[in-house]
Amino acid sequence: NFDDVNFGDYYYEAVGIARKLGIAKGQGNNMFNPKETISRQDMMVLVERALVILNKINKTSEVTEIDRFMDKEQIAVYARESIEALVKEGLIKGDGSRINPLAKTTRAEAAVFLYRIYNKFWMEN
Repeated sequence: NFDDVNFGDYYYEAVGIARKLGIAKGQGNNMFNPKETISRQDMMVLVERALVILNKINKTSEVTEIDRFMDKEQIAVYARESIEALVKEGLIKGDGSRINPLAKTTRAEAAVFLYRIYNKFWMEN
């Protein structure tokens, strides 16, 4: 597991599994920073990696969908393909002109995101 995730922490097993699956890669120096808030782009990256593992979406190297967002230059290099895939699938829409990658995720945003995922992949079947 990561050095800052201790045995006995309620999230120890989940974070360890997410790391083993390649969903969580940490923030460098074998650190996860589990008590920090999460940015929108980091939330999107984690979810996109999980959806790829579940074969619900495909990883893409063609990044064109995010070009419509005025703040696309704020998206970290490591997050571009993940965000592209989620926008392409209609799971992330931003506010129309911005995607706000560096903003902290609100509970409402997380709920809408999860609702879209549920409706797209589990209500269709």
